[in-house]
Amino acid sequence: MPEQIGLLPYYVYELRDPRNNEIFYVGKGQGNRVNSHDSALEDEKGLRIQEIKKEGKDVIKVIVGRFATEEEALSVESTLIKWVYGLDKLTNKIHGYRQNNIRMSGDYKLISGIDIERTLEVVAGAYTERLRAQIRDNQIGEKLASLWGNLSVALKDCFESNPSLNLSEPDLSAPMDPCLWLTGFDAAVSLQLKLQLTGNSVKFNFRPTHPRGKEKHREFLAITAKKGMNTANGKSSSGVYATKSEFQQLNYDDLEKIALQIRFVLREFSSV
Repeated sequence: MPEQIGLLPYYVYELRDPRNNEIFYVGKGQGNRVNSHDSALEDEKGLRIQEIKKEGKDVIKVIVGRFATEEEALSVESTLIKWVYGLDKLTNKIHGYRQNNIRMSGDYKLISGIDIERTLEVVAGAYTERLRAQIRDNQIGEKLASLWGNLSVALKDCFESNPSLNLSEPDLSAPMDPCLWLTGFDAAVSLQLKLQLTGNSVKFNFRPTHPRGKEKHREFLAITAKKGMNTANGKSSSGVYATKSEFQQLNYDDLEKIALQIRFVLREFSSV
């Protein structure tokens, strides 16, 4: 008697426009995710779905492949977005998981981390063997580089509207604080996106832009107090920092939430 084999739990899918068979979104999911896109949302994808429905048609949904693990599905999703189709031809907001290790569509030049080894600048003698092992085994430098690439795309409109805004490349100069820095939204305050050494989550810390300037330091304390933040002295070399409960520690893989939370930060400081 034939025996049915269950479907693998994770899948990668495409949404196609029935009017021209054009792929306009690539996603990863499980269960009913492929059917859960909301046409009421006023983003590019939602508006595209609205247009299709107004013409009395249905979005074409294609499951491209199934996978045993979420990591496999995320990797295929990112490859389709960045290399096969190109983000500029889709309504996706980010390239996706570990995108820093995937070639851009149409880009054939030698790339650090793909064709040649990537070099990360670190302070000589600052790392113990335990820290080096954590950074290596949990792929901290690689993850920060991927996060930088995804946020640079997801927040492109913010950088275009504020030329002073800058997202640093990965900073591993402080052993306990591998991070990205967002600066330019305030003269006294910078945002540190700290990747925990487990490699699983990103913490939002606010730090003085000029930690050794007394006047700017006082300005930092005044602004963060006005915003209802709690200040503390860190054990690491980065010194004083501030946090706020609204700015949660987020899962590293939840790129859309990280980008949304940064937008919230920018709105908060635009009203200082």
